Amino acid sequence: MSVTLVADNLTQPQGELDASLFPDGNLTDLLAGWLQDAKDRVDANTGIATADQNEAAAAWVYYRAYTQVAQRFANEANSITVGPRTESYNADQRKYFADQAQRWLDWFYAQSTLTPAVPVPAFFGTIKGPSNCYRSVY
Repeated sequence: MSVTLVADNLTQPQGELDASLFPDGNLTDLLAGWLQDAKDRVDANTGIATADQNEAAAAWVYYRAYTQVAQRFANEANSITVGPRTESYNADQRKYFADQAQRWLDWFYAQSTLTPAVPVPAFFGTIKGPSNCYRSVY
């Protein structure tokens, strides 16, 4: 079996996504790209059980979608005033979508033989440079 999901499976009322979460983008176009990426990843990963392939692909799409929403909230002003109307966003809204993205990413990796990339720690300390001088690295 291969991934048989279509965009309608991922949008309301069947799925979780709603166009109102993506006011600047066309959800249909975004979903097409995310879904193709998910299909490619699932097809390339032989460790995902056949019965779990659609769920793994959905998890990848939800991860990508919620990451984009969290990034949008992180990049927007916390408060916008236009005339007598003020709209405000708080950190909880961004955190909610970031947490949703992480939950779906964790689920995807739990189903696959792939492992998430491990961050490489930065070096903080002193190094020896030319002429035996020492410099701090930040």
